[in-house]
Amino acid sequence: MIQVECGQPGSANRKPKSVSYLKDIAVFVRVVELNGFAAAGRSLGQTAPSVSKQIARLEAEIGVALLHRTTHNLFLTDAGREFFDRCVKGIAELQEARAIALSYNEELRGKIRVHTTLAVGQALIAPAIVAFMAEYPAISIELEMGSMPINPMELQVDIAIRTRGPREASPGHVTMGRRIFGRVRHVLVGSPAYLARAGRPHSVAEIQGQDCLVYFTYSTFSESWLFHDGSQEITVKVDHPRFRSNNWLVVRDAALNGLGIARLPEFAVHDDLATGRLVSLFEDQVRSDLQVQAVFPKTQRLPAKTRLLLDYLGQRLSAADARHRGATNERALARPVAVAGATVAIAATRQPKAERKSRRV
Repeated sequence: MIQVECGQPGSANRKPKSVSYLKDIAVFVRVVELNGFAAAGRSLGQTAPSVSKQIARLEAEIGVALLHRTTHNLFLTDAGREFFDRCVKGIAELQEARAIALSYNEELRGKIRVHTTLAVGQALIAPAIVAFMAEYPAISIELEMGSMPINPMELQVDIAIRTRGPREASPGHVTMGRRIFGRVRHVLVGSPAYLARAGRPHSVAEIQGQDCLVYFTYSTFSESWLFHDGSQEITVKVDHPRFRSNNWLVVRDAALNGLGIARLPEFAVHDDLATGRLVSLFEDQVRSDLQVQAVFPKTQRLPAKTRLLLDYLGQRLSAADARHRGATNERALARPVAVAGATVAIAATRQPKAERKSRRV
């Protein structure tokens, strides 16, 4: 049995009850990580009042206030911040000790819980997981897809997969580990019928005169389409799109039906570009790379089955990224310099590297 001692004013040798004390510490850490009693309670299967009671018991046991409470927020006291930092390290050490002990007899079997955002999940993650399970029949996987990223600690998943834009800060808590699987490129596309009717834009500045179809997600600046010409970055603001949806399949269908120009993930329209159902615009100038990123509980020794899945997904997505980039290069070499008598070129004046800047259209 683990016995934890904690000195208090006037009772230097007092020893708290080990089991309840350690449970209260775990609850305290979860409250800080999720920034609230209610969120911590949901993740632990408890009510908010029960969580609050355990925090109060822990503060009484230690003899100092760990949290400042307001109507809408919680703030760590100085003592609480120091206590939290040391508790996180201690819990990590205990988890690692347990993982090391289990690893001696660990087999590649059991369940892995995975959460991913919808678009990447449908197109990239689900096919890779199906192939993974075919190779490792003793491992079962629970795959949940949602429109928003989640905190793996709150839903108690083993791996959470999301995309991160080039201007977006890295998400997650310090207790989370991260691994970048690869990148998702975007392309600007329109159907031949639409371009014949509306006219193909000769520069990115002319995009604002087109019917624009916007695919938006939590991690992309959907109404700010980014381009670069090697010397500067150009942002086209799509203020009044003709159509807007958070489902790339719907936006793709709108583009195929000639409703306008769409900015979509390359994996969504790869076959359409290959067959000519859609035409790529300003292919070398679209700036759109998104990182595909896995987030998981941070420990020096992940379970073998989780490490195996992370490695497998990394290999599959990196290979897919390389194939898509190769296909893009082949299309670039095959396409003519001029289309319908008009060369597609950016209107901005090139500048030396030392004078690179960004401008908004």
